Amino acid sequence: MTRKIAVNQITTSQWSLPEAVEHYAEIDGIDGIGIWADKLAAINTSKAAQLLKDKALQVSTLVIIGNFTRNLKQGIEIGKRAIDNAHELGCKTILTVAGPRMHLTVEKGDALTREALEVLSLIAQQADVTLALEPLHPMEITRFSTIVTIPQALAIIKDLPHVGLIFDTWNAWWEPDLPSQLQYAKDKIACVQLADWQETSDNPRNRTVPGNGVIHLQELMQQVQQFGYQGWYEVEIMSDQYQPEQYPELLEKCVRGAEDALSA
Repeated sequence: MTRKIAVNQITTSQWSLPEAVEHYAEIDGIDGIGIWADKLAAINTSKAAQLLKDKALQVSTLVIIGNFTRNLKQGIEIGKRAIDNAHELGCKTILTVAGPRMHLTVEKGDALTREALEVLSLIAQQADVTLALEPLHPMEITRFSTIVTIPQALAIIKDLPHVGLIFDTWNAWWEPDLPSQLQYAKDKIACVQLADWQETSDNPRNRTVPGNGVIHLQELMQQVQQFGYQGWYEVEIMSDQYQPEQYPELLEKCVRGAEDALSA
């Protein structure tokens, strides 16, 4: 089975989008790139689409911080722009982060996220794009996402057309009874993101290359593949450990780590 491996550009955060596209295309084994909306905003979307076409590089995800819990109306507008951009880039999946819990109750945060996705799902359906809600690790609950577990995300996206789920190994590996949760989620997984959790680190948010940490990635990927998943496997390393001169070697390690995780 051919597996599509991508690297999210946050892995090389100090490169611009044109720089990332140029370098990623040079690495054997990288078929796609995950693009952050703020990086895309720095250049014309049409120009980005041409760069990607010239380098024969596909877009695995377009990442937006919806912030639905901070400002629902603004979050919906961000989503609409992302759908237009994704369509132009030929990207089928928009990775969507809900926004922080802040002073809200769980129920209110969930309700705001659901309300935004109800509106955006109809627009995404017309563009043939999937909005993929990502549950983040609980340490991010007051910074980025009120959605912190797979069951919570599944309850929010239930019955919505063209709305799915991001399974990020770094964010979800801690969840109790994860195999059962993946079983429930299998038909909704729009993209699998790969990163490993370091056994020790001064900064717990520092991710590491697949295979270099404590997550049983091969077991998780074996389960995902048994479900018949055929989408992207996108490596996403958020870390302050690497400098730009280290990026080419890091990308090589990301690809090899992903291949090893998928080899079981």
